[in-house]
Amino acid sequence: ARFSLVENREETNYPLTVFVETAQGLTVNFAYQGWRLSAKLVAQLATNLARLLEALQSQVDKPLGHIQLLDAQAQASVQQLGVGQQQVLPQQDALALFEQQAKHTPAAIAVRNEHNAQISYAELDERANQLAHGLLAAGLTAEMPVAVSMTRGIEMILAILAVSKAGGVYVPIAVELPDERRDYICQHSGAKLALTNTAMAFADEVTCLNVAELSFDTYPQSKPSAVRHHDQLVYTLYTSGSTGLPKGVAISHGNLLNFLLGMQQQLGLKGAQNALALTSLSFDISGLEIYLPLISGGTVTVAQNATTLTPELLAEQDLLQATPAGWRSLLELDLLTAVQGKFALCGGEALPAELVDDLAATGVTLWNMYGPTETTIWSSCYPVTQTPVHLGEATLNTQLYVLDNQLNLCPQRVAGELYIAGAGLARGYLSRPELSAERFVANPFADDGSRLYRTGDLVRWNHQGELEYLGRTDHQVKIRGYRIELGDIEAQLYRCVGVSEAVVVDDDSTGSTQLVGYVSGEQLDTETIGAALSERLPDYMVPALIVVLDTMPHNSNGKIDRKALPKPQWQ
Repeated sequence: ARFSLVENREETNYPLTVFVETAQGLTVNFAYQGWRLSAKLVAQLATNLARLLEALQSQVDKPLGHIQLLDAQAQASVQQLGVGQQQVLPQQDALALFEQQAKHTPAAIAVRNEHNAQISYAELDERANQLAHGLLAAGLTAEMPVAVSMTRGIEMILAILAVSKAGGVYVPIAVELPDERRDYICQHSGAKLALTNTAMAFADEVTCLNVAELSFDTYPQSKPSAVRHHDQLVYTLYTSGSTGLPKGVAISHGNLLNFLLGMQQQLGLKGAQNALALTSLSFDISGLEIYLPLISGGTVTVAQNATTLTPELLAEQDLLQATPAGWRSLLELDLLTAVQGKFALCGGEALPAELVDDLAATGVTLWNMYGPTETTIWSSCYPVTQTPVHLGEATLNTQLYVLDNQLNLCPQRVAGELYIAGAGLARGYLSRPELSAERFVANPFADDGSRLYRTGDLVRWNHQGELEYLGRTDHQVKIRGYRIELGDIEAQLYRCVGVSEAVVVDDDSTGSTQLVGYVSGEQLDTETIGAALSERLPDYMVPALIVVLDTMPHNSNGKIDRKALPKPQWQ
């Protein structure tokens, strides 16, 4: 097949019209609106079609999904769009960089709270050493999980550092989490030790150390002898799972170090950085707020919530991070009156254009951040100068690929699923080999045994080589920055007495994304169902509205028809 670009002055009602004639062989003509499509793009489309038709003739035994639309040069060009800067990581991990900083600036303030209680680098390092010795005395060994369920403050930071110093893996569990979910995380992770500073009760098989009551002076201030390496786990974070049970994402010291060094480079951070730690330890982006200051000699300011903050406190920070919902809260509380020039990182959900305008008015340096927990916090970032906002460039030692369902590279402007490779990829899902194999797949673009992570995000490279977010390929949503599998909530609805069918959808008709649960069955009461969910799920996973239906709509395949569900009626 041979094609040539045909000048066509006829008017067309479509951006692109393709005419196919078979009277004398095969002739394909392209008519397009020049104000919407460039001649270069249309020529590329014609080339791709010619390549496909030629391959169909010459590669008759090859599966259709294995035929490449792009030639080698075009593949190399589109593949290069997603390659971040490459660098060999140093031998020291993030904890070692903190320990080095403690020696360099021992009197500097490492952590404080909004009420100005504070601890120096030297004291934080020494107390973390003492607690680490306490954990070792309690039987902690390398890569043993330790549940950390703490109220927000200096002791929370102390606890996670101590677990790492002792060679363990910290497993964050929010204090407000329902008992059933907390017990499941402990049981599934294998945590036999827990650190807390509350009167929280754990299962009988879990030994609980209350940091607030522990006598630190009984343990040495010297650094424990535990040896760490980059492949050793630093934390396991549980996220929503489609089966109704949360799944544990296992992150290594190397993953965390690569992320932190990448953030310093990408954001152009020099010297000590003060950061506000406002995010729950159970949300992976808290890692940036805690570790980035501690490896640079800055101060971590741990706050309970936005209502305890003041404009003066925010003015002392160099770096602020929140989800779109979090930034709206700070704006509504009028806390961003003295943040000109501060780094403002926004991620966890799509960044709306109106929020960009509101934040720009405060004078912050705004960055849009993107990344799943499985690739260690943020995998790409973009300094926002205009809308629409895109996902930005890959971070350090990270590669972004837009692929079809056969793992072929998608041409620019063609939608595909985002796959991520590189030094940020988690070890996998803890004790879930089948799920790890499904989401972490062999990397066909490398011969070093590396893997790709399937994000489930639908994206495309635009004509300028920018990565645009289009939506999800599954039923996963984000609420207040937390990633939620709707199937997780649906599984809990099915456990409610009388529920025969259940489905959960996200609704943004009120201007913000909220969850709506639809149920059908016998003698159903929405308040009873809501109370049952509150006992089993975190508050951000409990639907804001529960709708009882006489019968659930189904499609021709017998599946619940989400599109036929009635619109929610908000009061």
